[in-house]
Amino acid sequence: MTISYQMGINTARDTTAALGQQIDAPVYQQQQQQKPNQKQQEEPISTRSEEEEAIQQDDVVPKYQVPFIYKREQNRIDNTITDEKRCKQFDVEPLKKETPYYEYAKKRKIFLGTMLADESNDVMLAHATEVYSMYDGIAFVESNTTHLNTPRSMHYGPNSLNALRITKGELFGRSNKTHVKVNYYYANSNQRTSIINHPNLEGMNREVEQRSQILQMWIELGMEKWDVGIMSDLDEIVSRDFLNALKVCDFPKLRYNDPGSEKLENRPTCQTPKIILSTIFFEGSPQCIKKKIWFHPDIILGNCLVGIGDNSGRVIPTRQYDNEYGERIEEYGSYDYKNYPIDIVNNKRYPLWDARDIRTVNGNDIGLTSYVGSDYEYDEGKETSVYGTAYHLHNWFNDIDVLRNKYATYGHSFSQATIYPLSKINKDLDLFVRCNRNLGQDGTIYNKTKYPTNVGDENENRNAFEYYNYTTITTVSEINNGTTTSSVDDMIRNPRFNETKTNDNSNKEQVVEGKVKEKEEKEWVQFGGNRPIYFMNQSYVQYRNQFVQQLLKVDENKYGSIYD
Repeated sequence: MTISYQMGINTARDTTAALGQQIDAPVYQQQQQQKPNQKQQEEPISTRSEEEEAIQQDDVVPKYQVPFIYKREQNRIDNTITDEKRCKQFDVEPLKKETPYYEYAKKRKIFLGTMLADESNDVMLAHATEVYSMYDGIAFVESNTTHLNTPRSMHYGPNSLNALRITKGELFGRSNKTHVKVNYYYANSNQRTSIINHPNLEGMNREVEQRSQILQMWIELGMEKWDVGIMSDLDEIVSRDFLNALKVCDFPKLRYNDPGSEKLENRPTCQTPKIILSTIFFEGSPQCIKKKIWFHPDIILGNCLVGIGDNSGRVIPTRQYDNEYGERIEEYGSYDYKNYPIDIVNNKRYPLWDARDIRTVNGNDIGLTSYVGSDYEYDEGKETSVYGTAYHLHNWFNDIDVLRNKYATYGHSFSQATIYPLSKINKDLDLFVRCNRNLGQDGTIYNKTKYPTNVGDENENRNAFEYYNYTTITTVSEINNGTTTSSVDDMIRNPRFNETKTNDNSNKEQVVEGKVKEKEEKEWVQFGGNRPIYFMNQSYVQYRNQFVQQLLKVDENKYGSIYD
């Protein structure tokens, strides 16, 4: 049956109603969210409702059904392009039967690993919509602290309805295809990295220790040497097109030969095993696209992972805290894949990678992987196309106090994030303000006082981050009246999208052949390039843009702005 999930962690429904918008998408119901300064128990306490108890006892969770508007786009991406054309987009060849690793490549499985934190339900739904039934295994890890050991409530804790819905409710795909696990990192009781034993293990070192569980989860889910692991945050979403390509294309980094032909001298060195994706950076809303490309998620083959690949003769890397916890030290390739002790380099004794390394260690010598060819090149003069192999829904919160808590208590923290105007916290949030308020690239012209240069650690050249100007909202009636030069093709998904219109009396979408023939006061995002499937819901796009503008007004009334 089709259901509209009611679960999650945001308070956007009241705001949605206030804006008069109908969001044609499943949403999650809010669980009670603990304030950042509230004390938390060291161990989770099960507080299951009668509904949750019944679900647990019967082992039955309603199955999620993909709304038609998304299913249609998933089918288009999956089925309307040949392997040759799909692989050519990324400058690689399709897998061929004559290649020695074809047998293993064709049974290649893809695994995702990510942390769960305070992301909005929009991010969870956008991610699930894009990757539905594309992954073979998904490993989630949630912690009961932030990176600075600040206690936090877990939204997907043991036996919670939220956890059951993502593990058994088929939100990320059919259960016979996609298997989902959720594990937990309890900072006060973890034998390896507890706060009691390691009180100074903070920031990104604590994050990588939280991620350390993911590799073991992948192994439990069945990862083999020829399989692919993708490490990301929940708000970093590999495009469906690229996930298809991973299954049918011959990416050199993902080649695996028959283990019978692997001798120590011929096995992969695992010095630079990573593929890093070129990721389109959306700052808070669909209309604000940062010009600077993001450089996660990270992809690696199983044969270079600890517990899966051949570890004979290799070294164990030294790490930043007590030599064995947190990130690798700089001399083990952290920032430069050439920077290893001379013995390791001469004898190719490079270490295998574990879940702590995949995101943080350099390990890439080919640059970002993205689309290639004239069809995907950026037109400097017209600013009409932005393509990427993944999407980053950055700062996609439905409550700016939650966003502020992120910057105060997670990695790269800033202690004044809960009291300063957003633009003073860091450059991303300054772009968030300028773009959503339409202040332009040089927001300092709106500032009545000298721009601050000594607050936080990223305040020099505050307006260094720019956004694309063309991602404005345009109505279909403006197209018909000739008041915009953009074609319908350029405005939705260039170039392979059938234009649609929405009947205001129905939530069903109707395909219209050719151009839009009736004037509709429906809003569309103006752009060329590829975008998340979730943005096919134009009601959501319009709502999100307006909602963020409203959030900013409320926040600036409370905390002020440097631009007023």
